Amino acid sequence: MPQAQTGLVTFDGKGVVTSGTYTINSTDPTGEVGRGTFTGTYVINSDCTGTFESHPDIGGSLHYDLVVLSPTELVAMASDVGGSQIYSAKKIRGAEER
Repeated sequence: MPQAQTGLVTFDGKGVVTSGTYTINSTDPTGEVGRGTFTGTYVINSDCTGTFESHPDIGGSLHYDLVVLSPTELVAMASDVGGSQIYSAKKIRGAEER
């Protein structure tokens, strides 16, 4: 079932996702919307590839492979069996000041 998703994630620069939020909106006729939070861990390699493990508030864990495109942008793809999510993330200007 197709979905649209948005959210905010905070990477601490040391391998920990200190906070994250998400909103998922289903495009099927029921129009289901899910909201939640997550934390996690990540590793960035010297070639700008890496992995991310998310721990959503509903339990379990999700895994992603990622590529850092610049100091302000990354892309990620779900690496769990059956996962089909692809994400693009950009740094919010001034976010480090909050």
